[in-house]
Amino acid sequence: MVKKAHDSLFINLKRMNMLKYSFGHKMADTKAKVLTKEQKKAINKFYSKYGRVSHVFHNFYTEKTGYFSEKYVPDNVYYNRVNMFYCDQLIVKYLDNKCNYEFMFPGIPQPVVLGTRKGGYWFLGKELVSFDTFLDFLCKEDAVFIKKATNSSGGGGVKLVEKAECEDYRGTITDVISKMNVDIVVQKRIVQHETFAKLNETSVNTLRMFTFYKDGEAFFLQAVLKIGNGGIVDNFS
Repeated sequence: MVKKAHDSLFINLKRMNMLKYSFGHKMADTKAKVLTKEQKKAINKFYSKYGRVSHVFHNFYTEKTGYFSEKYVPDNVYYNRVNMFYCDQLIVKYLDNKCNYEFMFPGIPQPVVLGTRKGGYWFLGKELVSFDTFLDFLCKEDAVFIKKATNSSGGGGVKLVEKAECEDYRGTITDVISKMNVDIVVQKRIVQHETFAKLNETSVNTLRMFTFYKDGEAFFLQAVLKIGNGGIVDNFS
């Protein structure tokens, strides 16, 4: 009974957070209101069987693309209906923690993990260590990437600390970690292929592959080339 209530609370809080996140980003990035009354009526008619939908997202996509379609899927409909239906959110809850990736997907190439903090405890691989031992190990590297392992998106909570840029390397790492109040993962810097580096050398530029799995069959939907804009991340945000 307690587990069921906890699971329900987790899913409802996730819905609320995604709604707040998607509305906030679209509102902040919208420059003008471009929808006509006829277009708004078309949206309301198309989505009538799903309930009332906000016009914020249709306005955003129309403004950015110059093309209107009542069939645009609003973020709140996608994240809170479509995504919730097809993705088991209680499994997603565990997949969200990047501290577990090296053990959950051992056969898949990943960034080299130097150490993690899980539940307030410090780990080098599977070995539980003191914070001082943890720092001693990190300070052997010329640079470390420190990132939030949970509750992050859009490249938020990713910090690069370079020894050459710090007067007090150990102190800087400690300061960055102390400001993160969730599980963290610390990784080595990735050196990307020179062809990708030509696109933008300050970030690791990547291909994001979108797939859809249903009834035992995987479908490839699309690929997006993500390129940084001068910072250390290449996220859509």
